[in-house]
Amino acid sequence: MAIPPPVAALKAPDGAELGERPFVMGVLNVTPDSFSDGGEFMGKAAVHRAQAIADADVIDMGAESNRPGSEGVSPEEQLSRLSCVLEQVVAIVVPALLVATRRRKD
Repeated sequence: MAIPPPVAALKAPDGAELGERPFVMGVLNVTPDSFSDGGEFMGKAAVHRAQAIADADVIDMGAESNRPGSEGVSPEEQLSRLSCVLEQVVAIVVPALLVATRRRKD
């Protein structure tokens, strides 16, 4: 799967640049213990959720819960959670897609 390079300057689908107007961010958590949706959007449900929030300027997608008391998951588990829906979400969305993680691979 080819992942597009990071965007140098964030632009909304209507061409607005960051700072010109407020941007709307849609949140898509693909984690079973999400504090905001309780793990409601896993697998096909994540794709349907992406369709529902596709009008947002930015979609923030996360695969690790950061709720208080949650246990971290490995980068491999995050990738597993993301990979089953990422291509489909990119095909639906792509105003801008942010993949949130607390891990960094140098």
